[in-house]
Amino acid sequence: MTLTSLVAFFLLVGIIADYTPGRYISKRVHATMETVPGISTVYESVRRASRLLLDDETDQFKDVKLVTFPHRDAYTLAFLTATTPSAIEDQLDSGAMVTVMVPLGPNPTTNGFVMHMPAKHVYDVDVTVEEAIRSIATLGVASDEIGTETETEPSIPSESPA
Repeated sequence: MTLTSLVAFFLLVGIIADYTPGRYISKRVHATMETVPGISTVYESVRRASRLLLDDETDQFKDVKLVTFPHRDAYTLAFLTATTPSAIEDQLDSGAMVTVMVPLGPNPTTNGFVMHMPAKHVYDVDVTVEEAIRSIATLGVASDEIGTETETEPSIPSESPA
């Protein structure tokens, strides 16, 4: 009874917020925040990033790569995120470049460094995005599971016979 009442309460609040002045108030708050000097830039950036991260249709990370970081002879997993803007690539005499996100644990999907690197310092690795995220989120504890999945076969947990 209590659980049903709680679910009904949140459903009702959602409907009221969506179809009453809640939508108007939300639009006014966004419009106000976007006009405040100094705050508007940060607010809009966070809002855009939030929409991108919450959008299920968006492939945030295209591929997993191995990059030299933080120094030579040290390697870390990185996510290929976008093509390097020509404004950056043209300033350097490094040839082809790629844009990667070097994630930080324990929240690899939102914390990390965006780096524009020469393609010659970025290596292909046979690791799925899910495996890389799991490895980084567990601070390396799940690293022994890297390479056990393929992109076409989802992993199905095996049950041990009892």
